[in-house]
Amino acid sequence: MASQKLDDGMNQSSVYFDDKSDESYTASVTHSHWVHYTSGPERQSENFAEYTEGNAVQAFLGGKAYFAALLAAFKQATKCIYITGWQVNWDAQLAEGVRLVDALLEAVQASPELHVYIMPWKNPSQVETWSAATEQVFAAMNTHLKRKAFYVQRAGSKSGMMFSHHQKCVIVDERLAFVGGIDLAYGRYDDNYGLLANADGRQGMNMYNSCIPPIARGSSYNPMEEYVIPAGSYHRDNQRDERQKAERRQEDSVQHVIDAVLKHQLWQSTDTAKNSLYLDPMVQPRMPWQDYHMQIEGPAVYDLVRNFVFRWNSYGHPYPNSPLKTPVPELDISAAPSEKKRQLSGTGIAQRVAGYAPG
Repeated sequence: MASQKLDDGMNQSSVYFDDKSDESYTASVTHSHWVHYTSGPERQSENFAEYTEGNAVQAFLGGKAYFAALLAAFKQATKCIYITGWQVNWDAQLAEGVRLVDALLEAVQASPELHVYIMPWKNPSQVETWSAATEQVFAAMNTHLKRKAFYVQRAGSKSGMMFSHHQKCVIVDERLAFVGGIDLAYGRYDDNYGLLANADGRQGMNMYNSCIPPIARGSSYNPMEEYVIPAGSYHRDNQRDERQKAERRQEDSVQHVIDAVLKHQLWQSTDTAKNSLYLDPMVQPRMPWQDYHMQIEGPAVYDLVRNFVFRWNSYGHPYPNSPLKTPVPELDISAAPSEKKRQLSGTGIAQRVAGYAPG
C-alpha cells in the first residue's frame, strides 16, 4: 500500500462503524497525530497551532473585568483591530454609558491609520444575533468619518450551520489578544449574579434575558428598518427619476443611523422602533452572564492572527452595493516571529499556552 503523507489525513475520518446490538452506536476515528501535528520549519500547519512558551497570560471572570482591559487596549491601538464572535452587537455595553460603537469610533478618531475588521457570525433565520444591524451601523460610521475605517464581514457557514460560529476573539495591533467565552454582545457586562435588569446603566437589549418575553414598552431604534435600495432596482433608462429619489431616501437612512449613534439616545430592541419591547426591571430579571476570557501577549498571538486572517480570507470579497455595507478587503498575514518560542523580558512569566485550532 502506498504511504500516506501526513497532510493527506488531516481533517478526514479514517473509520466509521455501527454497533448492531440492542442499541445502536456510531463512532468515528481520526488520525491520532492530528493534535500535535506540525509540518516542519519550512511552513506551519494551517490545521493546528503548536504550543508556545513565554506568553503573558491573564484571566478575567465576567465581562466587566474583560471589557475594562479591552477598552484600555482599544485606546492604545494604532494599526488594526480584529474582532470575531458568535454575536457582535454595535450597541453592546462595555462599561456604564459606553457601547462597542462608542469605543471603536473613539479609537479610529484618535488614530487615523487604524482599521477595524469585524467578523460576526451570519446567523440563520432561526437564531437572531443582529449581525446585519452591526454591519449597517459600522458602514454608516465610515460615511460619518469620510473614510474607510470599519470593515464588516458576516461570516456564513462553510460546513454546516454551526461552522466556527462560537469563536470569540479580539486582537489589537497583532500583539495583544483576548480569547475565551465572552462575546461583545448584549448582556455580557457582568461580574456577579445580580438580577436587577437596569443596574449599572443597562438599557434596551443590554438588560437581556432571552428566556422570558419582554413586557415593557419604550423608545428604541433598529438600523434594519432603514431603507436600502433593493439590488437590481431602477436600472432602466425610464427609471432615472425613481432611482434618484431612491438614492436620496437611502442617503437619509444613512444619516438617520449616524444621528442615532451620535445622539446616544436610541437602542436596538427586539421589536420595531415604533413598538419596542423591553424587560420591566420591576418584575423581570435579567440573565446573569458569567464566563472566562483570557488576555494573551506573546508568541501565541501570532497563531490567533493567522486563524482570523485565514478565516476572513476564506470568504469572497464583494464590493459593497450600498452605503450601508462595507468593503471586505483581503488581509495579509504577517511573517512569523523569528523566535517562535521565547521568553517575554521583564514579565517573569513562562506559561505554556496551547495553540488555537481553527473551527
